[in-house]
Amino acid sequence: MTINKAMEQADSLRPNSISDVLKGRWLADFEGRLLRETKGAGQCPRYPEEGDVPLSAYGEYGEIYVLYLRAMIDFYLGEYESYNNSASMLNTLCDAYKRAQLRAETPPLQSFKIKGGKRA
Repeated sequence: MTINKAMEQADSLRPNSISDVLKGRWLADFEGRLLRETKGAGQCPRYPEEGDVPLSAYGEYGEIYVLYLRAMIDFYLGEYESYNNSASMLNTLCDAYKRAQLRAETPPLQSFKIKGGKRA
């Protein structure tokens, strides 16, 4: 998923008059926050210069960016019921993504044997 692709998908689901510059800034800030929360560090992509650069959440988690934009658009337009629904779905997917990242970065436990010794 890229910033441009996320904006295209969100705009098709939630037609709006919000500028691409503002939506791009929202997504860049969100990407920076997502990187800091999952990797411990990260830098916001520059929009529009990096609008076609792949973002960090990929595969089934790429929908995070579309949900984030939908929530921000709903909030900005005062559609608070829709915002609450979008934000709820976003939070669920963000939690799943963060857990997946933690599992992917945690080394497997190693088994070991404790050698003898007498019990007292």
